[in-house]
Amino acid sequence: MPVGGFEPEESVDGYDAALHHALAEPQRRRLVAALREAGAPLDTERLADVVGLHPNTVRWHLRVLEDADIVERRPLAADGRRRGRPRLGFALLAQASPRDEYRLLAAVLADSLAGAADGRALALQAGRSWGGRLVDEVEPGREDGTAESLDRIVRLLGRHGCRPELTADGIAMRACPYRDLTLEQGSVVCAAHQGIVEAALTQLRVPLRVAGLVPLAQPGTCLLRLEPTPPPG
Repeated sequence: MPVGGFEPEESVDGYDAALHHALAEPQRRRLVAALREAGAPLDTERLADVVGLHPNTVRWHLRVLEDADIVERRPLAADGRRRGRPRLGFALLAQASPRDEYRLLAAVLADSLAGAADGRALALQAGRSWGGRLVDEVEPGREDGTAESLDRIVRLLGRHGCRPELTADGIAMRACPYRDLTLEQGSVVCAAHQGIVEAALTQLRVPLRVAGLVPLAQPGTCLLRLEPTPPPG
């Protein structure tokens, strides 16, 4: 029987191992069912209440569902009682708004920032504001090393269409989901990507920093250069 609208037991032809792995776990099926019943994005704390799990455990399961393209992170509706940055929730991809609408919004915002004197700095800061929240969190009771943390950052960029690959110099991004925007507003688009990675490195306490982002370092590939963080003092 389909769970939350997905078939975990597909035929061997076209078999999706990631989908099967994600939905083979009963707790993840409960999360999918909770999101489908809600019909709207829910944050981690609300999902934890609904399924009776610790929020850290819920975050770990959501990461698996996200990697399998079953759920995605989406801003929650504004709450007049709360101030600050919008909170993030999770929704089934089937419930997501068409991505073309997001691309239109991205074009509008990129054009606005590109026209500002400090547009690149604002885009960099915006990326930093979101990067720490978008990166996968470490599973409860586990502390990752540099290699595992970099893998989390690569997965983050991969989910957003960058086709990333670790190299000796840093992270090569072999695709850009906003390639059409970079032709006119490349500085702000690249700055936002750089800010996201900077914040992710900080969030995961990786002893590396971004040395710079080189657009089209190779044909069709941008390079996000990484270097060791200098010792304090």
